[in-house]
Amino acid sequence: MIRFENIAIVFQGRSLFSNVNWQITEGHRIGLVGVNGSGKSTLLKLVTGLLEPDSGRIVRAKNFSVGYLPQELTSTSEQTVFDEALSGCGSAREIELQLQATERAMTETDPKSEEYAELVHEFGRLQHLFEEADGFTLQSKTARVLQGLAVPSEWWKLPLKQLSGGWQMRVHLARLILSAPSLLLLDEPTNHLDVESIVWLSSFLRTYEGGLVMISHDRYFLDENVREIVEIENRKLHFYAGNFSFYQQEKQNRLELLLNTYENQQGEIARTERFIERFRYKATKARQVQSRIKQLEKLERVELPDGTEEIHLRLPEAPRSGRVVLEGQKLGHSYGDKNVFSNLNFLLERGEKVALVGVNGAGKTTLLKILANVENPVEGSVNFGHNVFPAYYAQIVAEQFDLRNTVLKEMLREDTGHDETFLRTILGSFLFTGDAVYKKVSVLSGGEKSRLALAKILLRPSNLLLLDEPTNHLDMASKDILLEALQEYKGAILFIAHDRYFMDQLAQRILELKDGILTSYPGNYSEYVLKISTQPGVSVQEDAKAPVYHKSREQKKLEAEQRSKQARFKKEITEPLAKLEESIAVKEAEMKRLESILADDRIYSDSRHQDYIQKYEHLKRSLEGEYRKWEELQKRKEE
Repeated sequence: MIRFENIAIVFQGRSLFSNVNWQITEGHRIGLVGVNGSGKSTLLKLVTGLLEPDSGRIVRAKNFSVGYLPQELTSTSEQTVFDEALSGCGSAREIELQLQATERAMTETDPKSEEYAELVHEFGRLQHLFEEADGFTLQSKTARVLQGLAVPSEWWKLPLKQLSGGWQMRVHLARLILSAPSLLLLDEPTNHLDVESIVWLSSFLRTYEGGLVMISHDRYFLDENVREIVEIENRKLHFYAGNFSFYQQEKQNRLELLLNTYENQQGEIARTERFIERFRYKATKARQVQSRIKQLEKLERVELPDGTEEIHLRLPEAPRSGRVVLEGQKLGHSYGDKNVFSNLNFLLERGEKVALVGVNGAGKTTLLKILANVENPVEGSVNFGHNVFPAYYAQIVAEQFDLRNTVLKEMLREDTGHDETFLRTILGSFLFTGDAVYKKVSVLSGGEKSRLALAKILLRPSNLLLLDEPTNHLDMASKDILLEALQEYKGAILFIAHDRYFMDQLAQRILELKDGILTSYPGNYSEYVLKISTQPGVSVQEDAKAPVYHKSREQKKLEAEQRSKQARFKKEITEPLAKLEESIAVKEAEMKRLESILADDRIYSDSRHQDYIQKYEHLKRSLEGEYRKWEELQKRKEE
């Protein structure tokens, strides 16, 4: 589909790539990896044609289409959310718009005129094309994709520009999925998705027939969806024929071999340089010295990859706390008429590492803010245990900074007693390397500010960390550094994350917030997924002594109400929906039969053609009514 031939790119005076050769063929599923700043996003832009190489050429196959999801996107589109996603359906959507225009023209034209006959003929032709493009499923396809990406149905009629950047990205992703390009290019597609949406997207990508190239810092997502890894390192591409786990092992093997070669070469260079230095001014050795100098000049030196030296981050220790670190009793919260949760009981003990999970909108961030005393609950109380020093990291952090400071000065403002070398090491862990530590806070991007806030928080002595999406905006190396530090941390941690690997490696217990109920599952994220897939969750009632796992009276009452709801749901929604879909299928089949008749020019010489047109129009109006009913029932089903 696409071929790079000796590509080179220079960015801000620095060579990103040189002499790159790469071929993406049909059905390739590629994960693109490399340290931040290595040029991953630039490479995707070269594939799309948004950027041109400084040298070399890019060859694209005919009829080759690319769908590109950038990291960030801000749209001012006046189109509704649904129509924006629907526009991804490409030619089928264009035909649908032409059909609507033709239909309007027919209503305004004399049925006895020659122009009307031409319009009818055009209508039949477009109907045939629309059928071939599978156009009758456009609406339902679009609805399924938006639902899979958890875009609330009550937003579908809103102008896209009213949504936040993260939700706009979901809609743009839906449009890309519906466009079904030859090659999907995804730059950090999971950044704005909750775990459930990530699972849905992963399931879709596994069955996607086109090619795929994606950048992701979610190793589980890469393992599930790619069969080849392309790593950018030292301005070149390195290829690994396997998923991310294979790449990690193979890279380690290659690195060990490279280190041995490098050390042998460095030893040889040192011996040669000693010989030159020793005999540089000795006439009898002049020829040999010149020979050794030329030998060194011609030597192709082995380069070690960036980041070969490992960085370790150790968090400051704080005084030992009491056994109970944090307790919430009968917590309830609402926004206006919307109840988020009620009667939640929560307990966190010394040294526990707990992940808080739930779909977007379940109230996770609200609960974390309440537990951090950043927001007051409508009901209930929060109490910290004896000698607890909490630290809270929020996703929105700009108000914490003095914008006049440099990154380094902002770290020094914490006055933790650490020297500049230590602070620069910490900043390096969060991707502030070299002169980046002298950037003004005022010019930092949202992601850079988030990383700086996290670095500052981890400088403070604490024995309780409350972290809301700490892995956002971090590459894999930085995630690993943070993960190792948090694993060694002796205090308690309650955190929200959508990186499944991070949760797996850190969490010892999972708290699920769902439908206003908090349920506890011992074990890591994989064990939690296994449990909820094989048996219903059990509500947790926690007191100051220890968690007690049982079904409370309230839980039994809720389950009885749920059974009643399910019976009503079947009678009022699922059964009518099934009958409606059966009716739609029959009428769509009849429409196809009439379309084939109307598509034949000979029918218009027959006096019966008006009857066929009237039947078709009547059937179409009837179907439109049933489509509306179907959408209403689907919306109720989703709610």
